[in-house]
Amino acid sequence: MKKKLNYNFNFSNKTILITGGLGNLGFELTKSFLDLGAEVIIIDYNISPLKKKLFKHNEKIRFFECDLSINKKRKKLINDIKERTETIDCLINNATYLDKNFIAPLKSQSVESFKDSFDVSLVAPFHLSKELSKLMKGSKDPNIINISSIYSIVAPDFKLYKDTKMGNAAAYTVAKS
Repeated sequence: MKKKLNYNFNFSNKTILITGGLGNLGFELTKSFLDLGAEVIIIDYNISPLKKKLFKHNEKIRFFECDLSINKKRKKLINDIKERTETIDCLINNATYLDKNFIAPLKSQSVESFKDSFDVSLVAPFHLSKELSKLMKGSKDPNIINISSIYSIVAPDFKLYKDTKMGNAAAYTVAKS
């Protein structure tokens, strides 16, 4: 049985854009905003048919696939969103960068992965916020939310990653703090 949110929030007639909208946290944010009546625009690196299928009967969701680490692709994404969207009420910069080199021990991490992490976690939120702010001017109460990590206030704890594939990526620690 699907559990609906039962709050006094009404997001009907609101458009929420979520980067990383199909990742762990992004997926939960997407479901919650849809439950609250919002139209949701998802930007994700890889929109799998399975995840898309979960929302196939919902007309209040739009998908944009984009590698946010590549400036040229971000520019195209921004233009596509501007062409198809009148107003954005909330931009949630949630995406993070993960690849096999990124989740490896520090000695195996590449400089390229470190750079890509910064592009996704720092440059892309700035770029999207700057360029999409024009669409937010049409909102009565616009918001930009940047998702960060606990690592912005505490030192990394390697025990957190003991039973996962993810080591403690240095770039993630820095970029999400």
